Amino acid sequence: MKLWTLCLLLSTMCVSCQQQKTEPANYTQASSVSKNTGEPTDSLAYYVPTTIRKDTQVVQLDIDQMSLEQFSTGLYYAKEPILYNYYLGHDIYRFSLLRDFKMPIYVILHKDGGKVWLTVTALDRSPNMAPPPQKFVGDWKTGSWVQVTHDEFGDTIVKNARGTYTRRANIAYTTTIQLTEQDWSDFENLLKETNYWNMTPFDSEDHLDSERWLIEAHLKNKYWFVHLYSPKGAFYKAGNFLLEKSGIKNQPIFSAKKAK
Repeated sequence: MKLWTLCLLLSTMCVSCQQQKTEPANYTQASSVSKNTGEPTDSLAYYVPTTIRKDTQVVQLDIDQMSLEQFSTGLYYAKEPILYNYYLGHDIYRFSLLRDFKMPIYVILHKDGGKVWLTVTALDRSPNMAPPPQKFVGDWKTGSWVQVTHDEFGDTIVKNARGTYTRRANIAYTTTIQLTEQDWSDFENLLKETNYWNMTPFDSEDHLDSERWLIEAHLKNKYWFVHLYSPKGAFYKAGNFLLEKSGIKNQPIFSAKKAK
């Protein structure tokens, strides 16, 4: 009887291991997008995917070009890695707070084994002033057309009747804060209240003069993101939890107007 029970247990463990081995990773692993360290291949790479796999289905996301630019350019100049392409060896939740007329804020929660920490970065301006790169762009005011070019750093430059625009931004504030495993658990519990993993990733309904909240989850074999305009309820509580832990609200940079 004991031998039969042992065999059954071993058989069950083998099946479980096999299931874990054959489970497809929820990462695209495209070398054209980023290195396996998360470093983007160039300054024009997108930081959120346009398709995402949920269970066995690949979902096409209806993300407009302007949103892709706004999400991506800020994270690029914040020197953040791309999270959806390769798993980077430890779990990460990244909160992007994008605000009209104020500096972008990025709060990132990390967990590596029993070590938990928070990194916080603020840029000196919103860097998405230029239209999509390497395309002819219509000037809505004058009706003229302009060619997008690049500077010596590879950053986008647009010249038209209204002036010269660039995507470049600089880091105005950055810090690292040590947290606890309880902090990690508390944040994940807040995410559970939002039904995060079943939420629609991209809220496409445009809202004037509102904040954009983007929370990415980067776990082993599992990536997801959710974008909302000026959220309320549980999603607001989750993002605000990270803001409170970061201490950024107490910094003058949090309320500072973005540079022109």
